[in-house]
Amino acid sequence: MQTIFVPLDFSENSLQALRHAIELAKTSESKIIVFHSYQPPQMGSGSFTGKKKLTDLGKQEAEDNMYKVVMRLKETEPTLDFEHLVVDGDPMQRILFYSEDYNSDLIVMGTKGASGLNEVFLGSVAAKIINDASSPVVIVPEESQKGTYQRIVYATSLIADDKSVLNYLKELAVAFKAKVECIHIEQDAETNSKFQAFGRNYTEVGTDDNYVSFKIIPKKEEQKIEDALLEYIEENPLTLLVMLRRERDFLQRIFGHSVTKKMAYHSESPLLIMKAADKM
Repeated sequence: MQTIFVPLDFSENSLQALRHAIELAKTSESKIIVFHSYQPPQMGSGSFTGKKKLTDLGKQEAEDNMYKVVMRLKETEPTLDFEHLVVDGDPMQRILFYSEDYNSDLIVMGTKGASGLNEVFLGSVAAKIINDASSPVVIVPEESQKGTYQRIVYATSLIADDKSVLNYLKELAVAFKAKVECIHIEQDAETNSKFQAFGRNYTEVGTDDNYVSFKIIPKKEEQKIEDALLEYIEENPLTLLVMLRRERDFLQRIFGHSVTKKMAYHSESPLLIMKAADKM
């Protein structure tokens, strides 16, 4: 890993994601791009002078907030390799453009967790980035503790190129001195057998199994897959959960009754969302 892209809106939530990214950068000797995009006010009427004044105020506020972050980083992380950038425009478009422009290997963003029965929406910006970014995206819950990865759990449904995913995660594991656990929620005998065969084949082809292990997670009768996964995570704390995005139905899955959505809302562990083609 070489470049970690961190979009900020200067909320405590996004600053928590920055703290998380700093720990990753220090462990993997990566560079951080601290980024903010402010949106000029949309005014249907009014004088040009009035619009310009509001725009200038928005720009000044954004630059002042970024200045505070930069000064803090220089004070607390004097050896950290980082750049900062403030631009104007739609945050979704700018994040996608500049993360690509910087050839980012990873995007790290914050998101709030659940509050009582009212789930806080992941947010249209985060949803767009997750779905359209060319690099993997780490979603950091507000309650997440900063730190490096030690136990990486990849939950597979056996409908993707799991080998390439595990190869990528193994590189993460080597960088962070972590272990990768590939798990599958128990289903029918045929599917369970397929998972076991995949695990044997993965290790038989010469892969270093000191980093990757395979496990079938029991599911209670009538229990939903996502509930079984949540239960397993609560009983076996981890430091990074990995799930795949789908090109066609990802938005529907993440904002519908999907495993990924529940993880983003209820897990205190960071969530790495990637597609099989994502590479280190």
